[in-house]
Amino acid sequence: MYKKIELHEIPAFFIETEQESEVIRNAIDSFEKARSVYGYNKLTLLEKKQTRERFCKENKYKLAFENIIAMEIWKQGRTRVWLHERLVANGHPNLTYLSLCQRIVGYGLLTKALKKSIYELLSIH
Repeated sequence: MYKKIELHEIPAFFIETEQESEVIRNAIDSFEKARSVYGYNKLTLLEKKQTRERFCKENKYKLAFENIIAMEIWKQGRTRVWLHERLVANGHPNLTYLSLCQRIVGYGLLTKALKKSIYELLSIH
């Protein structure tokens, strides 16, 4: 079963686990408490990714999806190649496949126009 995890200043991601919601909530609370001892710093994209990985490693969770976009691609039985082809055809001709994959994984920022196009193509509300 996939569970959505939301940490402070970290984009939401999904883990694969059979644990109950209460156990996961306790894991999130203890992780956030340890992170916030000296306050929160503004994190870079790489630090956000590392924090997400550290949370999964410390709690022995398997990272299933980096964000809602990756999950929707999987749920709909589509691929990133399909998404890239549709985006290029729908007004993003300069978008390369590599840059799209980096943005989906979290190494790059999605512009508002690109994010809106992706959400429309995948019917994410």
